[in-house]
Amino acid sequence: MKTYLIAALLLAACTWTAQSQTKGTNAIGFGVSSQTTKHENESNSVFDSEQKSTNYSLTYGHFIKDNTRVGLTAFYSDGSTESSGTETNSKGYGGMLHYQKYYPLLKKFYAFAGGRGRYMYTEDEWNDDAPSENSQKSNLYGIGAYGGAAYFLSKRFAFEVQLLSADFSYHRATNSDNNSKTTQTSLNVSSTGAINNLGFNIYFLF
Repeated sequence: MKTYLIAALLLAACTWTAQSQTKGTNAIGFGVSSQTTKHENESNSVFDSEQKSTNYSLTYGHFIKDNTRVGLTAFYSDGSTESSGTETNSKGYGGMLHYQKYYPLLKKFYAFAGGRGRYMYTEDEWNDDAPSENSQKSNLYGIGAYGGAAYFLSKRFAFEVQLLSADFSYHRATNSDNNSKTTQTSLNVSSTGAINNLGFNIYFLF
């Protein structure tokens, strides 16, 4: 009798958990990361520097079938750097389309893998010894794949951490000072931390 009862409870728990990511479920997610880096030179304070950055993301997702989600993410970044008498302020915004598949691991824990396409616009302005302000505008386009782990805390809440990513990107920048243009293509494979590079998200499911 006890064996049947335990089996029934486990089945009910798995069924209740699976409802969180079944076909037709919607998800709203929010992510934030903040970082401050300081460098102090005891022999010459002129070379002291400080860099600050904050990133925000807002995601909407829809489960097109069980354990399979498509979504759209909008993000915004704000940062500043002070070094050797030069101050740089940076702002950026963009969007990302993504497809994500979940794989059950243990109870409420899942692994996930997905693909994405993204766009990012960034504008940097800096003050230095020059008589006028300079700025640089950048456009970045990228496609890539990523993976991580998810924990469905309840039917309504979930947490995700991105652990690995591989991206191919095309970057184009224009400098207002001399009207120069720079283009760059890159392939980047990385392991991201828990709250860096928008790697950590909290989701509300409905």
